[in-house]
Amino acid sequence: MLLYKDGKDEETHYQVFVGNWESIIRHNEEADYGIYPYRVAVNQWADMTTEEYLNTATGFRPDLKHTANNSDDVYRGSTGHVPDRYNWVLRGAVTSVKYQRNCASSWAFSAIAAIESQLVISTGKKVDLSEQNLIDCSENQGTKGCSGGTPDRAYQYVIQNGGLDSTASYPYKGLKNACHYKPDKSAVITGYKSVQAGNEEALKDAVYNIGPISVAIDASPFGFQFYSTGIFESTECSNSRDKLNHALTITGYDVDGRRDIWFVKNSWDRTWGEAGYGVMSRNKGNQCGIATSATYPTGVQANLNKMLVY
Repeated sequence: MLLYKDGKDEETHYQVFVGNWESIIRHNEEADYGIYPYRVAVNQWADMTTEEYLNTATGFRPDLKHTANNSDDVYRGSTGHVPDRYNWVLRGAVTSVKYQRNCASSWAFSAIAAIESQLVISTGKKVDLSEQNLIDCSENQGTKGCSGGTPDRAYQYVIQNGGLDSTASYPYKGLKNACHYKPDKSAVITGYKSVQAGNEEALKDAVYNIGPISVAIDASPFGFQFYSTGIFESTECSNSRDKLNHALTITGYDVDGRRDIWFVKNSWDRTWGEAGYGVMSRNKGNQCGIATSATYPTGVQANLNKMLVY
């Protein structure tokens, strides 16, 4: 939801809300007739125009060159068996859903979610790490705080900085502030890799063998903005890297009837989707670019004695 400048601005956005609400009703009526495999609902972005939503609620900026692209850094799949379904949430390896607020910082939340899950997988402990640390301190790596970034730039910062704070030590503010990193309360990573671009089979393999993976999508469609439940499927989004605008985290995959699906964790609080999670079509031509820019951290460690765990 926006903060309005004056009464006129509030009235303008009330009309935007009414238009979105009417579109939500129409979509769900058509979903009832089987035209769409998912439903939508009013959420915190309902008073925003499409442009305001994309500038405020997303945060992946493809103009920042992807750097994990040489052959040694690319995951192309394994030779072992990969099951038809796998869900890291059910295995307790995914931390709680967070809320980026009116800050285009999905790049930070997606990277942090992948790091947090790697810590759970390796230690059995859940730690909330600081997205605010990335927003405030990674400008030298090319990120732009609440104006966007990319997960690989976030990983670069953690590597070059020698660590990352916990949320308890460095809480989230939803806007860019001066950096005040505290190295005595840090998690560290030694590297990061990308998954072969556009290859959903390699991505499925990585999710199973590595863990939750940071991905980027074109989140422009109305249906994604207001997604509530069902399998999100759209022909209105691009799979080209230069059209990607939002980062999230794949937490698993499955088969629903005849549809292959991804499970994704968003950073829009529990008011979006199914308590903050969504289901997206898999093997639909790399729909919305979900396999175009997938990355994950390596060598994740933390000083758990100095961090709040749960």
